[in-house]
Amino acid sequence: MPTNTDVTNLKINTLTEAQFDAAVQGGVIGVNELSVITDVSFISLVNVSDTSLVQALEGDTIYNCGEMTSIEITFPGTASTGFISQLNFTSGTTPTAFTSPVGMKWLGDDVSTTFVPVASKRYAIMFFYDGTAYRGIVQAA
Repeated sequence: MPTNTDVTNLKINTLTEAQFDAAVQGGVIGVNELSVITDVSFISLVNVSDTSLVQALEGDTIYNCGEMTSIEITFPGTASTGFISQLNFTSGTTPTAFTSPVGMKWLGDDVSTTFVPVASKRYAIMFFYDGTAYRGIVQAA
């Protein structure tokens, strides 16, 4: 659980909803600390059970998938700095067909100018908007 010092000195900037509730109920976050909290958002978790996904990614959301045959992602129509989302999936023995918006900037594993999944890997991709472009950072396991 975060301490009064953590909250007051802004050493933490992200709490789950349960952590926030526990901190308020436990007296860690009180009236004085609430005055320094300017933006509270909670991370949503979406468990995907299908083997294909067509999704407009939502901010502050983690999408957990199993083995996927195809994935097509888009982003919100109006870009805003601070957008962040994560996609986790497994590419099976046949590589996952992956489609993303034109103009995205990519960095990480299995990336040249774009991201192309390879067979038999687990991927975690962090998406964010930096004020000029949507970016994807790929980590393969």
